[in-house]
Amino acid sequence: AETEKIHLRKIRIFIVIIASEKKSQDVSDSVTHRLISSLAESTGKTNGSYITWTPMWGKMNYDKEKNAIVIPTTGIYFIYLRFTLSCDDDVEKAEFRKLHIQLQRWSEAYGRVTTELDAWESVKCQKESKDYQTLFVGQLFDRLEGEFLSVKVIDGYNLIKTSFFGAFLQ
Repeated sequence: AETEKIHLRKIRIFIVIIASEKKSQDVSDSVTHRLISSLAESTGKTNGSYITWTPMWGKMNYDKEKNAIVIPTTGIYFIYLRFTLSCDDDVEKAEFRKLHIQLQRWSEAYGRVTTELDAWESVKCQKESKDYQTLFVGQLFDRLEGEFLSVKVIDGYNLIKTSFFGAFLQ
C-alpha cells in the first residue's frame, strides 16, 4: 500500500497543450490543461514562427510572451507533439510538401535556446483531394524547474490543421 502511494505521488503533474479548430471551453479544477490555436485560419504566421497557444481550460504554467510551457518542477518528463496535416486547395498537380518542426528549450541556467527534438514529415498534395496525415513524436527528457518548452515551425506551417504538444512528469 505504501509503494502504491509513492508511485501515485510520482505521477502528479500532467500538462496537455492542444491547437485545433475547435472553440475554447471553460472547464475549471481539472488535472488536464489545454491550450488552443486555430492554425487552419489565416494567422499571419509563416515558416520560422513559434506556434502561439491560447489557454483553453485549466490552470497552466504557460508563458504567453515566449509561447512556451514552463516546467513546474525538476524531473523526467515525457514530451510529445502531434500534428494533423493537410494540403491547401491551391495545388495544380500532385506534389510533395514537407513539414519540419522543432521542440526548443530555453532556461536561465543554460542561457540560450537549444533544439531538443526535430521532426520531419512529407505530405502528398493532389488537386481535389483532401487527405489528412498525422505526425506524432514523443521522448523522455530530464527537465529542470523553470525551463521553457516551445514549438517552432521551420517549414510547412500552412500544412498544419490541428496540433498539440505537452509534457507530463514521470
